[in-house]
Amino acid sequence: MARGRSSLSGKWRYCNPSYYLRRPKRLALLFIVFVCASFFVWDRQTLVREHEVEILRLNEAVNQLKNMLEELKSGGGDDGKLISEKKDVPDEPIDVERRQKVKEAMIHAWNSYEKYAWGHDELQPQSKKGIDSFGGLGATLIDALDTLYIMGLDEQFQRAREWVANSLDFNKDYDASVFETTIRVVGGLLSTYDLSGDKVFLEKARDIADRLLPAWNTPSGIPYNTINLVHGNAHNPGWTGGDSILADSGTEQLEFIALSHRTGDPKYQQKAENVIAVLNKTFPDDGLLPIYISPDRGTGSYSTITFGAMGDSFYEYLLKVWIQGNKTSAVRNYREMWEKSMKGLLTLVRKTTPSSFTYLCEKNGDSLSDKMDELACFAPGMLALGSSGYGPDDSQKIFTLAEELAWTCYNFYQSTPTKLAGENYFFRPGEDMSVGTSWNILRPETVESLFYLWRLTGNRTYREWGWNIFQAFEKNSRIETGYVGLKDVNSGVKDDMMQSFFLAETLKYLYLLFSPSSVISLDEWVFNTEAHPLKIVTRHDGEHIGQSKNSQTSKTVGRKEGMGEEVMVAVPESVLKKQKREEEWELAKKQELAATKKKNAENRKLIFNRAKQYAKEYEEQGKQLVQLKREARLKGGFYVDPEAKLLFIIRIRGINAMHPKTRSILQLLRLRQIFNGVFLKVNKATVNMLHRVEPYVTFGYPNLKSVRELIYKRGFGKLTQQRIPLTDNSIIEQGLGKHGIICVEDLIHEIITVGPHFKEANNFLWPFQLKAPLGGLKKKRNHYVEGGDAGNRENYINELIRRMN
Repeated sequence: MARGRSSLSGKWRYCNPSYYLRRPKRLALLFIVFVCASFFVWDRQTLVREHEVEILRLNEAVNQLKNMLEELKSGGGDDGKLISEKKDVPDEPIDVERRQKVKEAMIHAWNSYEKYAWGHDELQPQSKKGIDSFGGLGATLIDALDTLYIMGLDEQFQRAREWVANSLDFNKDYDASVFETTIRVVGGLLSTYDLSGDKVFLEKARDIADRLLPAWNTPSGIPYNTINLVHGNAHNPGWTGGDSILADSGTEQLEFIALSHRTGDPKYQQKAENVIAVLNKTFPDDGLLPIYISPDRGTGSYSTITFGAMGDSFYEYLLKVWIQGNKTSAVRNYREMWEKSMKGLLTLVRKTTPSSFTYLCEKNGDSLSDKMDELACFAPGMLALGSSGYGPDDSQKIFTLAEELAWTCYNFYQSTPTKLAGENYFFRPGEDMSVGTSWNILRPETVESLFYLWRLTGNRTYREWGWNIFQAFEKNSRIETGYVGLKDVNSGVKDDMMQSFFLAETLKYLYLLFSPSSVISLDEWVFNTEAHPLKIVTRHDGEHIGQSKNSQTSKTVGRKEGMGEEVMVAVPESVLKKQKREEEWELAKKQELAATKKKNAENRKLIFNRAKQYAKEYEEQGKQLVQLKREARLKGGFYVDPEAKLLFIIRIRGINAMHPKTRSILQLLRLRQIFNGVFLKVNKATVNMLHRVEPYVTFGYPNLKSVRELIYKRGFGKLTQQRIPLTDNSIIEQGLGKHGIICVEDLIHEIITVGPHFKEANNFLWPFQLKAPLGGLKKKRNHYVEGGDAGNRENYINELIRRMN
């Protein structure tokens, strides 16, 4: 026994298995040491293998660069030729499968259009009928032509081609948008001509372009944005105040330059390029123009600066005309203007907290608005496409910005329950992003940028993001009769429209995202803003399409000189038409002004009588209340107020630890920001919603004085989705006149009495933005009955309104 004990206590005891078997703790320790040692050895081997693979990749990249340098040296320096795409990445089975899925989606969308809306502009899938949103030009059919051709859908393409040849007629007495008609119809036809070589498309493109040309007959050359396709009468929409829209006026260059090149007729290119020449005369140092441009002066009006709606594609075309001309010195001025604009863009870049999402602000005068449209998600692709024209440092800076913005745009999709992006987003400290306008109409801008980033980097992440977006469209927007947008990306409620750009852009970019880079190579093609690819054609200095060498300067039309007679000046017919049109407008304005004055006089009398009636009604209600209280006191009881019909709700807390359903209810109540307040009608549904959001809001029963002070002091109305201060009764009449509400007192009466048109009146009112209460809030997380601020405070809400109004 003594020898056995000594053997276990000697230096060889650690090699004896019984040493560990008798003591489980020692056995466990040995096992842990073994696992750690094994993991260490495995990790080192894996790291070595990874380094070997990385070294092989680097060697391949070095060899590729050497080969490229040799090709450049031997090529003699092609004019403006730049390597813009990664070499073709071999197709993987999953890419082929996904490409086929996108193609099947295109077939489903096209078959639905062909069955229910053939020849019409767009399909209403749920109604199973067509609608002519663009005057009956077959917008979806023309928009989809090149997509059908690229996807190899030959039968569908041939049927569409026959319709264009035999049934497409532009002789429509319709006021068409110059911008929309150019990018969809002219661009779609020219692209299909470039792809197929079929001249029927070129002839049709020239026909519609000729009908658009009179829009450029303005004092400055900045085109009017609307034109009648039969009579040639051009004008701007009334809501622009007579100004032209920046994007609408600066987004015809690609199509009209291409048309001049294909036809040999320079007039299209001259009209379109003159716009850029005019804008370049007063182009600011930061390259940022307001969204409204005067067609008389050719200068910007004081208005919003944005890379979203009404501004976006102007900046896009500055870059793409440079690419279309193969980046030669003949189109260098476009690149210079674009680089100026990108300096301006950098001043609009901001980051959110806490997640550091990069976004683009809008500029209103000297102030910035933390709002970004989904339309601005074209910018990452534009920046990536234009980064190669910079030096190494600036190029990397611009490309990094493109990748950061693409991540933000992808999260526009990922941040909603449906995984589809809203129309625009707001950014607030501590909140990252919140959806503003919550509809989704199948827009393509984000997948467009993912397509460019994939082509220029070969990073498969962008393919994965694109696939996730496609799956969200399939889950939420696909129905038996086509694809539809969503009225609300939070609830998933569907609308009844399949936009033509879904076939022209969204599905095309998704298809190309999963296709080899040789399919519509970026070295040979440039996409217009509707995703129609146009051939890149090298332009040279001093080259003027269709110009005769023997052309002479035309002389002024007039009588012979030296005869002592007055020179007869020829007045162009367009000028005479304009003068006549202005005289008609002036007469119409005078008649409208006279009618408005008469109506205002009648309204003033009506408003005065109603105000007297309301005052009498409120006074009688007050007297009746006093009488009822006296009667109750005489009987030894007390008076109990009837159940309230109106609530005023104020949001007092942010989104930290908030359940998604609670957030959805707050959005449904329009309480998107802290200290937002809204009126609410009391019923079972609203009471149930209030129970859910009670920790984040306070509410009670507002009296007449509170309602009146809120509307007079902080009232804003909603007209055409714009926030308009209630400075004039005409604003209320415009929004609610059809319900008999024509003045502020009508509005107050409808709210306080919860009248028959309470819903319309309340929806017309923008949520009240109140200030922080004087003296602050006590305990936002505790209920009012516990000495806090949340929950129902009944009539005491009026005291809080005084402190916050």
